[in-house]
Amino acid sequence: MGGVLAEGLDSAPLADTTPLPEADINTFHPLLAAAGDALVVVDFYTSWCGPCKLIAPKLALWNAELQPAVQFIKVNCNKEFAPLGKQLGIKVAPTFHLYRKGALLAVLTGAKEEALRALIEEHKTAR
Repeated sequence: MGGVLAEGLDSAPLADTTPLPEADINTFHPLLAAAGDALVVVDFYTSWCGPCKLIAPKLALWNAELQPAVQFIKVNCNKEFAPLGKQLGIKVAPTFHLYRKGALLAVLTGAKEEALRALIEEHKTAR
């Protein structure tokens, strides 16, 4: 998806701000299954988490850049959406899980942009 040009600036497009798909306890496993061979990066976040908010724009950029080999989904672990987070053992926000074909490949806690990108690069090609 293309960005939008800003008036009065050079011709560089602005970041694609398409929201990442959200999953809950009912849609999480179907979304993983629908991804096929793609690497799925799951962002377990809360709405009040500062680091979650800081890394979110980077996830949106990577989502636009890495499709279709890598897909991103978000899981809100706020109180009303907590059951899936509890089921998957999420204790810290943000936590990132990387999946392929429903199998958990890697886990990273914290908004560590460089470490997350390295994990994505390591796992983005199916083995």
